Amino acid sequence: MNQAAAACSYSIDPTSASPGAAGGSGFVSVTAGGWCDWTAVSNDPSWLTVTSGSPGTGNRSVGYSVAVNTGAARTGTITIADKTFTVNQAAAACSYSIDPPSASPGPGGGVICFAVTTSAWCDWTAVSNDPSWLTLTSGSPGTGNGTVCFSVAVNTGAARTGTITIAGEIFTVNQAAAACSYSIDPAAAGAGWTGGSGTVDVTTEAGATGRR
Repeated sequence: MNQAAAACSYSIDPTSASPGAAGGSGFVSVTAGGWCDWTAVSNDPSWLTVTSGSPGTGNRSVGYSVAVNTGAARTGTITIADKTFTVNQAAAACSYSIDPPSASPGPGGGVICFAVTTSAWCDWTAVSNDPSWLTLTSGSPGTGNGTVCFSVAVNTGAARTGTITIAGEIFTVNQAAAACSYSIDPAAAGAGWTGGSGTVDVTTEAGATGRR
């Protein structure tokens, strides 16, 4: 009488992989009894493909290929015998743009907004580099497309420039100077018929007094 074959058991090594967005290929070692048959089947064949080794018997290696990822991070699996091999692929690289790239508010300040455009899976934050007068009010942090708004304080001095950084992009704010006012002293003078000379003091915002 022929003795029945022992029950089959399987193991795989490694059990997972984490390729970059560019994809690539690799191998999984299968360990099993020499009489044990098995197959390897991709559960995500649109981007994760079994390229060699299946079907197999006993010890063998399974080859697989991972396609380029142009979107968000994704997870796929290959079932090998009764084991699961998991592929965690990184998302495509993120790129960002802002519109408009700058603003030129008047000295009275106000609220200004701009659009951030990027892929749906891409995270970003907006940071004011001049928080004493340029303050973020909404929109940050964000993921994917969004709108950032900020408040520009009243300018009581000279023209000034500030920036906001968003994921490596720079939004520039060029704020106009406060309006200048002037006073003179004296405002009038009398002179005799022989004429003469004199001085007038001019005072403006900077606090300096000049004689003309």
